Amino acid sequence: MRKPIFRNQWYYGKPPELQIKILKYIVSAGELSKKKAANVLKSNYSDISDAMDALIKRDFIRWSRNDTSTPNPERFYKITEVGLRALLAVNLSEKEFWKVIILLCISSKRPIEDSEFEEYYHQFENNRLGYSSIHGYFLQSHFFNNIVDQWLLDNNNSKEVKSFSSSSLPLVKISQIVLECLALNRSITLSQLIEKSGLPEQQIKRVLGKYSMKSNTHSSLFDNVTAKSYDDTDIQRQVYSDYIMHTLIVSNGTSVNITYELSLFGVMLVMALVRYYYIGIDTTRCSRLGNPDYIPNLFYKDIDMCEYYDKIAHNYKEKLLRLFGKWDLLKSHLGSSLLYNNFDLFIYEEDSPNHNMNTTIWFGGNKEFYDDLRSLTCDARIKLYIIYVIGKDVLENIQKYMNLMKCANILPVHSKTTELGQILSYIDIPSFVDGLKRSTSEDSSLPWTTHSNRIETIEKVFGDELTFLFYLNLNTSSFTQNKADFSKMQNLSTTDPQQTIAEYKEMLKLGTSPKRRLMTILTKDKDIKQWFSAWIGDLRNYRSQTSKRMSVFYDEVINSHKNINQKEVLQQVKEKPVSEPVYEEEFDLTKICSDIDSFLL
Repeated sequence: MRKPIFRNQWYYGKPPELQIKILKYIVSAGELSKKKAANVLKSNYSDISDAMDALIKRDFIRWSRNDTSTPNPERFYKITEVGLRALLAVNLSEKEFWKVIILLCISSKRPIEDSEFEEYYHQFENNRLGYSSIHGYFLQSHFFNNIVDQWLLDNNNSKEVKSFSSSSLPLVKISQIVLECLALNRSITLSQLIEKSGLPEQQIKRVLGKYSMKSNTHSSLFDNVTAKSYDDTDIQRQVYSDYIMHTLIVSNGTSVNITYELSLFGVMLVMALVRYYYIGIDTTRCSRLGNPDYIPNLFYKDIDMCEYYDKIAHNYKEKLLRLFGKWDLLKSHLGSSLLYNNFDLFIYEEDSPNHNMNTTIWFGGNKEFYDDLRSLTCDARIKLYIIYVIGKDVLENIQKYMNLMKCANILPVHSKTTELGQILSYIDIPSFVDGLKRSTSEDSSLPWTTHSNRIETIEKVFGDELTFLFYLNLNTSSFTQNKADFSKMQNLSTTDPQQTIAEYKEMLKLGTSPKRRLMTILTKDKDIKQWFSAWIGDLRNYRSQTSKRMSVFYDEVINSHKNINQKEVLQQVKEKPVSEPVYEEEFDLTKICSDIDSFLL
């Protein structure tokens, strides 16, 4: 693969702004002569001449033709493939990037490989967003919190329970039995589910119909949505939450041989129910249920909490590759309690003692990291949408003058715009809900993906968030005692002196702080370290850019008298406009890039 030209490889020190302007103008408006460049760029002719000579020497531009219509014929120049690569090494606007990368794909004598295209794109995206798009742009944990509330509310009010022959055993809700069976027995058929649960087939089918998604269940999501309320943000978020509730159980296979398992949302819900049984539900959540004494019973109550978590992690390893897939490593370095306790971050309310996202870093918390993650997410959605819309628009405009569908070299650009469109369909709730509504009215799957792919994509975003917050939550210098006001406390370690002694010995062996244990894990596992450090790096860069903008405003405040003068100058400019260079919309590609001539012929 040819190595792309990156930043600082074709110039040293300060960027040659005039040379860059010349290259950008050719890409935007076609071939350019020195005389025309001096006119449209409003620069001294000698400076223009020196700049274009330097570009010619580097083979960034090449002679195109002589214009003999004037007494002094002008020599016109076009950009070369090398010049396009050089442009991709500097900061470009969205429109400039898409034009340059499309021209490069068309003019390159060998197809641009996907890996090379991704290098160019990620460098551009990093420049425009200020960070790399290494993760999803849509936080899902608050939706999971809604799901837990809705599940508890539904099952608290439900009268459907499993009847046991022994009255000494408490009753268990039917829907919970189904979820527990799937948690500990992945990918099983309906007949196997009947055998393991002891439930009638009809009862199981009702649960599957309520908590799994079928092609005919999309319409039920909009049963209570009127035309008037469809655009309401709260209604759209409710529809999205209802959709997630329908994905707790996932069906796989053909109509002849269907197996069932849990989605990541279903897995985390079962882990929450297990935790609630052994430790208790926070009273804040119970208050919302209107039943402060409610505790969900377990179907598999003969399995202790740690073993239950271990079995789930083993069965659903790929759902959280850097957590469940690293389970043995985490157990060996986090210990018997910290590993399981750290999941409380997702299971209990934000005021849980194990949740340090509300505590500032000055007091050992991670509030600034978490706040920046949410801000970065919101910011990225807007910027990514601009990148996508402009890229699609440039493609459509060039398509008017050239049949790009017959150009195999342009495939990476089509793939990237399609990918961006799919991402945006998930991270923007109104777009996602609108897609569901269209698929319901058309009685077909969404044009850009299947239902299964939708679940997998949402799971991936949710899984990344869970993994990052899990490791981030370990960034604390002290262990937090579980002092939350739970409605039920069954097996607290403080009631068992021997277990307390064991935990103390474990703390001395593995480290006296979660942060120290985290550092050990990162040292042992390069995959986790690289992935986690990339996220932290993004947040660090985002905070740095925010700080720079705040510093600029601070300087403006300190030098307010200068800013008043600047505003007066701007006002004068508005009153007496100065003509700007005209960038024509030129799509005669042969007049822009010299390397396209032979390609098109």
